[in-house]
Amino acid sequence: MAVLYGVSIGPGDYELLTLKAVRVLEETNIIAVPRTKKENTMALSIIENVIDISEKELLYFDFPMTRDKAVCENNYKKISNEIEHYLDNGRDVAFITIGDVSVFSTFSYIARLCMEDGYDVQAIPGVPSFLAIAAKFNQPLALGDESILIMSGKCENFDELMKTDTNKVIMKGNKSTNKIKEFFENEEVFQGKEIMGIEDCGLATEKVYQKLDEIGDCGYFTTFIIG
Repeated sequence: MAVLYGVSIGPGDYELLTLKAVRVLEETNIIAVPRTKKENTMALSIIENVIDISEKELLYFDFPMTRDKAVCENNYKKISNEIEHYLDNGRDVAFITIGDVSVFSTFSYIARLCMEDGYDVQAIPGVPSFLAIAAKFNQPLALGDESILIMSGKCENFDELMKTDTNKVIMKGNKSTNKIKEFFENEEVFQGKEIMGIEDCGLATEKVYQKLDEIGDCGYFTTFIIG
């Protein structure tokens, strides 16, 4: 049976691709490439530094930037049906995704639909942005009995989670910068805490934030660490 691989590409630095990811991409002739607005192919630009894609068949899949669940679900179904067409013909497909396939990845929705239809799906893990950022700052995420809270800057219970006294990783941080500043200014739990973050980690457009007052308008791929 043909396999749908979810291949984690990492945050941006192509040297963070795992050996397993490279092997699967080299062995698979069809690569599914997610993009937004028909132009964002960041994952593809990363693997091009390592993999010869000149003879690969590339499948471009567009993901609309909307929170309308019905629109998204219809799009996921359309994409999964197209992928299943190749699987039915005995052809493996490698679906590449930024970061890790298990952390805020659209691949998870495609994988669910394909698995429900009885197809073999295998996830290839990778380096998520918050681990790469912690390494860049030489900053441990947790020591001893400490805990880590990984959250989205867009989550509905953002305020509640921010008030917990634990180390925090905030992904999709571009929509939460003002709220983060308010918490540091007004909440006692943030006294003595430090914040650091990186936008477009590992890419040519990378921006580093080491202090609260350095944080301004940020892009979608911005992750903050508070500890």
